Amino acid sequence: MLRIFSQYSSKEEEKQVISNIDKIDEPDIKAVTNPGEIRKLQELVKGVYVSPDIVEYITSIVGFLRADPNVLSGPSTRSGIALYKCSRVLALLDGRDFIIPDDIKHLAHQTTEHRIRVKPEAEMDDITPKMILERALEQVPVPKLKI
Repeated sequence: MLRIFSQYSSKEEEKQVISNIDKIDEPDIKAVTNPGEIRKLQELVKGVYVSPDIVEYITSIVGFLRADPNVLSGPSTRSGIALYKCSRVLALLDGRDFIIPDDIKHLAHQTTEHRIRVKPEAEMDDITPKMILERALEQVPVPKLKI
């Protein structure tokens, strides 16, 4: 659902991992939750309100990416689903029971960037999925609060 980048370990960290691989292969794992708690959290997340304008915003971003002339293959519906679900979690973690456009913008790169395939001729011009996504986030109109 998400793509998260990590960096290589330092040489010292890598030496420690290699030296302790036997302990790592047989970890002493203790449960920190149980299936019932997970189900309760899932239900809490489902209670986070997503306005029709936010759904429109998500689908407009995905549609913009698919129509971009530099895109060979755009994000599928799974990208929109990932944005929708992850944004509800982010809102809940921020203490809200509703999604705001900034939630979408905050998660767009992790949920969508890796789903964009750039045309070879655009790649030769150093166009990247990140650049295309940033252009979409700048150009797709952000829903306004209705009072």
